[in-house]
Amino acid sequence: MHALDLFAVRAWLASSALGAGLGAFIAATASMELGLAGCAVAGPYALWFAFVHQRLLAGPISPGLDLVNSVIEGSLTWVLFLVILFVQGAPYALASWVPPMFFALTVFGLTLRMRARAAVITGVVGAVVFLGAHLLLARPRMPAELADLVIFGMGVQLSRTFTLVALGVLAAMAVGSLRRAIGRAEVSAREHDLFGKYRLVREIAKGGMAAVFEAQYCPEGGFERKVAIKRIHPHLAEQEKFVDFFRSEAAISSRLSHPNIVVVLDFGRVDGKYFLSMEYVDGATLHALTREDPEPLPVGVVAAIGMEMLAGLQHAHQGALGADGRPLHVVHRDLCPQNVLVSTNGEVKISDFGVARALRDSGTDQTNTVVGHLAYISPEQASGEAVDMRSDLFALGVILWELLAGRSLFRRDNDAATLAALMYDPIPDLGRATVDPAWDVFLGKSLARDPARRFPDAGRMAAALAELPGADDPAALGALAQRVRAHVARVRPEAPLGDDAETRVEPKLPTGRHHALTLE
Repeated sequence: MHALDLFAVRAWLASSALGAGLGAFIAATASMELGLAGCAVAGPYALWFAFVHQRLLAGPISPGLDLVNSVIEGSLTWVLFLVILFVQGAPYALASWVPPMFFALTVFGLTLRMRARAAVITGVVGAVVFLGAHLLLARPRMPAELADLVIFGMGVQLSRTFTLVALGVLAAMAVGSLRRAIGRAEVSAREHDLFGKYRLVREIAKGGMAAVFEAQYCPEGGFERKVAIKRIHPHLAEQEKFVDFFRSEAAISSRLSHPNIVVVLDFGRVDGKYFLSMEYVDGATLHALTREDPEPLPVGVVAAIGMEMLAGLQHAHQGALGADGRPLHVVHRDLCPQNVLVSTNGEVKISDFGVARALRDSGTDQTNTVVGHLAYISPEQASGEAVDMRSDLFALGVILWELLAGRSLFRRDNDAATLAALMYDPIPDLGRATVDPAWDVFLGKSLARDPARRFPDAGRMAAALAELPGADDPAALGALAQRVRAHVARVRPEAPLGDDAETRVEPKLPTGRHHALTLE
């Protein structure tokens, strides 16, 4: 409604400015007296509507100012009528097209803003003012030779008076019809957006495999809960391997319950569309956050992100239990900035376990299929060799290096170059004077291409991280939260959180084996 008020005031501002210009033109070409009178009337109205326009740009105006503005809008028609009456005479005032045009604009503006009562009041008040002005001012000034003409007779003026009231009533009826139509459209839209027990609010990410929506869980009973819905694309629902990704994510994620892991709440199918219902994290992906501002993060913030992620990985690797109570040893296999969410409260949560493996039940930790974002997977994963929890720790090392350096570590212009950098390029030092050299040692161990030279588990990597200079910053998560809130304020609601959902393709790699890669 505020947008409609702004539109209406802009229309009035344009009309009054045009009236002032037209008055100046009339003064220069036809009638100096009428032109100057028009400018004298239109000028103050233009100034008033310019003032209201500036107030509306800052937000909705107060009810008192809105009432004053409504009165001024309604008065313009009759001020113009009186100007023409006194300057040009009664015949011109009664025959002029200008007052009826402005009256129609007034009623149209009220209809557009859904103000039914105001439209009726404007019609009734306009009729009273017009009839009074005709009887008290126009009729006594009517030349005798014109007074008997039908167009200036009392019958025609009474019909005009009735028309003014009728226009106000018809506008109110139109408002009622519009409201009912809008209500039916909203109901239809809600029904269209209902997805089982969920109401889809907006799309927040989209990739080659699925789309993610902000949604409301609204079962019978009247309560609602904000969630995120990840829905597989319909054309992929017929392909078993993509559905298996979803089932795997649901099955594994249902066993993960930790503050640093996005909780999966539900899995199912509605009208042939498979979906996951997940905890809604109000914030942004780490990828979106750093892409907007590539400057390196403070050491304390990077350390805090790393500690939070390691806590989540420790739970997945060693704390997640199967139905029999035994550890599942879940390896994420696709840890990257796109799959790390940071909330406006500074919470860090790992998401998208769609390609994770529970090593206990997999029968083998070796596969010929490589799955993951190529610039973040471990060398052994890129080679299709055995993977374990240390593969996730390598990916975390890449993320921490990039957060500190402010640039990509392995990503190159094409997949082959990226793969070559991942497998063979030396790990460069961070090159930041403000970062202690101990960080290079820590990252060198994290990024060792031989898994045996890395940290053996997330717990020991976290312990080493906590000992690094600058890692102990109690204000780090607060600073991270502030950065996320600033990012969200910029991108929402006009833009989604990001376009960094995964896009899965299947290229041929130089090894000759067929790999399924997730590329940026």
